[in-house]
Amino acid sequence: MTSRRIFSPAPPDRISHVTPPDGTRIAIYEWGDENLPSIVLMHGIYQSALSWHRQFSDSDLVSRYRLVAIDLRGHGASDKPYGESFYRDGLRFAADIATVIDKLQLSRPVLCGWSFGGRVVNDYLSVHGDAGLGGIVYVGARSVPTLPDEPPASSRFTSASRNARSEDPAAFIRGTRQFVRLCFHRAPSRAELDALAMSSMQTPLYVRNQTLGRKMDYSAALSAVRVPTLIVHGRQDAIITFRGAELSAAAIGHAQLIDYDDVGHAPFAEDPERFNRDLDRFMQSLSGTP
Repeated sequence: MTSRRIFSPAPPDRISHVTPPDGTRIAIYEWGDENLPSIVLMHGIYQSALSWHRQFSDSDLVSRYRLVAIDLRGHGASDKPYGESFYRDGLRFAADIATVIDKLQLSRPVLCGWSFGGRVVNDYLSVHGDAGLGGIVYVGARSVPTLPDEPPASSRFTSASRNARSEDPAAFIRGTRQFVRLCFHRAPSRAELDALAMSSMQTPLYVRNQTLGRKMDYSAALSAVRVPTLIVHGRQDAIITFRGAELSAAAIGHAQLIDYDDVGHAPFAEDPERFNRDLDRFMQSLSGTP
């Protein structure tokens, strides 16, 4: 496994695109043999598939699983159509994931969503249910509305988010970098921070603004989940509180919640060795492998 201080992503084994019904091309990157159990990785808002570099650069994971990382619509190398309906309609995100599963012929994949990617998982569940899935993994994600008595997100997050949607170019760049930094409780290397911030620049201002504003109510979809579900959340998350993870776990009922004590919003990046072990253990539990 690579050191957390080194930024050296493994190149993908395969790069492809799929096109859902609305014509928005979605970029896909794959690692691992096509016959292995598949994990579909969905990044957070303003991010890209590169967020998962600590997973697809792990030779042990790649030897056991087919890792499929997606650039969500409006992000990374995927198409970026203009218009709120392309980003505020959960049906479109659901169609994106369904198209990926269909075109790649994935058999009972595990959907793994980080932060906003968790919402995309829920968009899929709201339309298609979990019958075709092997399992679900939520990372630093929230699936239920904020309660009135919950503490607010960090003021640093509020400021970074505002700057990252600014028309002032300097503020836009500064806010994007601040936003990426806030995903970590412990600072990443300069090389990793720079790379992830530059990757985030692929998400244009209009997409950032048009993606916000969706209401969150996945109660019906969550109550219907029957497949094994893992929730991983950092105790020091400055973007989505740990209370949000607890409420999400309660909404599903049988979900396993694992907390990372000294970790922030991106456990898979901040403590990749532990996260990869937990992910591997979860995947093995689905197949009964000891």
